[in-house]
Amino acid sequence: MINYWFIRIINIIIFFQEISNTDIEIAKKYNITYFGSDKNIGIIGGFYNLFLNIKTDYFIFCENDFELIHTKEETIKILNDSINLLENYNV
Repeated sequence: MINYWFIRIINIIIFFQEISNTDIEIAKKYNITYFGSDKNIGIIGGFYNLFLNIKTDYFIFCENDFELIHTKEETIKILNDSINLLENYNV
């Protein structure tokens, strides 16, 4: 099950391997920025393309088997704690 609240609290950009019309329809349905390749360029190629196209200070790489197991409150705390570690402790 997709946690739709998660989509609303972060900026999402999706890179589709072998992008299809179905992929595009899903991204548009949820108003998610997307791009892709007509070939399968592998996980590292996909991550690299995402890295080149992000415009935020922080990013989380999630794959199609990503499952969010925490509540909204727990997730927000984890993300804020992670940003604190990055900004204040060079982690």
